Amino acid sequence: GKFLFAPSIDRAIKRDHTKKTSIRKMTSSLAFVGFAISMLAMATTTSLYFVSSALIICKIASSAHVCGFKTTYLDLTSKHTGAL
Repeated sequence: GKFLFAPSIDRAIKRDHTKKTSIRKMTSSLAFVGFAISMLAMATTTSLYFVSSALIICKIASSAHVCGFKTTYLDLTSKHTGAL
């Protein structure tokens, strides 16, 4: 997962350096959603193969989250933080 996402995210950042934070926010957000969907899918099945597939997707999503490093939760929710 990390070896797939990291080069593509780095390439996107190099193409448009001004959107660095938004690219990282998008990557982190998509990774959180992918992880959550996979965990919910595991809770709804008893199939060993389906659970194994969902665990693989969870790992890929957590690897994609690493590409959003240096994106804090304040960056992700900057509209709702108020005055700090």
